[in-house]
Amino acid sequence: MKKYIGITIGPIYETMTLSSKPAALWASSYIFSMLSKKISDKLKIENISLLIPFAGDVDDKVEAAFKSGIGLYHDRIICEYDSLDAVNRCVCEAVDEIAKEFAKSFIGEEGDVVDYFKRLFQIHICKAEVSDDVSPVIAFSDILDQSEYEKNFSSRNYRNYISELFNGKHNEKIKNSFLVKGLEDWQLWGDKYKNSIRDLKDISSVDGSGLKYNDYYAIVYADGDNVGKHLSGLKNNEYIQKFSKSCFEYGIETSNLIKKYGGITIYAGGDDLLCILPLKGKVNDEETNILSLLKKIDERFKAKFKDNKDISLSFGVAIQYHKFPLYEALSNAHNLLNEAKAIDGKNALCLKLLKHSGQECSLRFSKYSTSEYFNHLINMIDNLNNEDMLKSSLYKLYDYEKLFIEAFSNNTTDNLIENIIDNYRSDDEKSFDDYLGEFKTLCNLIHQDESDNVIDELRSVLRFIKFYCEKGGQDDK
Repeated sequence: MKKYIGITIGPIYETMTLSSKPAALWASSYIFSMLSKKISDKLKIENISLLIPFAGDVDDKVEAAFKSGIGLYHDRIICEYDSLDAVNRCVCEAVDEIAKEFAKSFIGEEGDVVDYFKRLFQIHICKAEVSDDVSPVIAFSDILDQSEYEKNFSSRNYRNYISELFNGKHNEKIKNSFLVKGLEDWQLWGDKYKNSIRDLKDISSVDGSGLKYNDYYAIVYADGDNVGKHLSGLKNNEYIQKFSKSCFEYGIETSNLIKKYGGITIYAGGDDLLCILPLKGKVNDEETNILSLLKKIDERFKAKFKDNKDISLSFGVAIQYHKFPLYEALSNAHNLLNEAKAIDGKNALCLKLLKHSGQECSLRFSKYSTSEYFNHLINMIDNLNNEDMLKSSLYKLYDYEKLFIEAFSNNTTDNLIENIIDNYRSDDEKSFDDYLGEFKTLCNLIHQDESDNVIDELRSVLRFIKFYCEKGGQDDK
C-alpha cells in the first residue's frame, strides 16, 4: 500500500459558460490551467512526486506553448505523498498569489477581489492509500468525482468580478491582466501592434472568397477513448509519469497544428481538448477543411499511445454563425461529445451545423479514422465547388425519395443516378462526370456504413458539402 493525495480544481465548465467572446473563453480556462501549474510547481519544490500532470524538465517546445497561452495543465493533480499539511500549504499559496494578481485589475477594491477569487476556486484535496495492484489514477477517479459535488458557497453577496473581467469593453481587462503578461506569442493577438484581439469574425474569416463558411466558426471538444482502461493497467508510477508526459507532448503538438490551421486552442490538458476553429485552414501547408484537421489530431493522439491500439479520440463539433452566442456553441459541442462517446465502437465524431436561417445539418461517424466514407467526404468538400450540381442532387433526392430507397435496397443506385441526375449535365462535361462518379461513390459508401436512415444521412452530407460552396449572404435552400 502507498499513500497518495489527489487534488481537483474547478469550477471550469461553469466559469467558461460566462464567456461571450473568444478571449473570455480562453481566459476562463487558462485561469485554472495556470493555477494547476502554480500548484504543481510548488509541490515540486517540496520534492513531492507528481504522477499527474507531467512534472519533468521544461524544454523549448513547452516554453513556446506557454508563451502562446496554451492551457496544458489538467484540472486534477495526483501525487505520492502522505502529508496533507505540505500540500495544503502549496495550494493556499498558489490560490493567494493568483487572487492577488487578479486584484490588480480592480484598483481600490483589492481586498474584496482577493476574497472573491479565493471563494470562486473550488479546490478539493483527498488522501487515500492505494494497493500496489491498483492504478492510483483510477483509484482517485471516483474519489475526486465525488468531491466535486461538494460545492462551497459564500454567504456574502459579492460583485461578479469574473464576469466583469471577461465581458469588459474590447477585452480591456483581459488584455491588461497578468494572464496575458509575458505571452510573447499569444494566439489571440490580431494585430499585436494595434493591440487588437481576434474575435469570432476574425477567426471565421479565412479567405477572401466571399463564400458562406467565412461567417461560421466551430467549437470542438475532443476526449480520449479507452484511456481509463489503459490507465487501469498502469500500476507502476513510472509508467503513469510516462503517460503524463505523452499527454503533455500531444497537447503541444496538437496546439501547433491548430495554430497553423488558423484556430485557437482553449485547453489541451491530459487527453482533453477544446478549441475554436475556422471551417477551412491549412494542414501540412495545404488548404483543407475542418474534418481533415480533426483526423490529423486523432493521428497525433494515437501516435503518442501506439502501444495501445484501443486508444483513439472522439469529437463533438458545433458549427454556428459568428454572431450566434458563444456559450450556446460551447453547450452544443459538449452535448455532441457526449453523444459521440456513447456510440458503439468509439473513435466517433458528432457534428451539427446550425445556419443563420435556423436550418440544421447533423452528421455522425463511428470509427471515422479508418472510414473510407469519412475520407471520401473530406475529399468531396476540398474538391467540389459547383453548388448547382449539389443543389440539383438534393432536389432529385426529394423528388425521387421512394426510388432511392428501393435502389439502396436493391444495390442499384448507380443506375438510378445515371438516369436521373445525368439529365442535368452542365457545359463542363468533365466536371459533371467527375461529380457523378463522386456522388455514386458517396451513395455506395453511406449504404455500406449501414446507417439507420440512408436517405436522411445522404441528404445531410450533401447539405454539408453544399454549405462549403454557398455564397455569403444568399438565402438557405
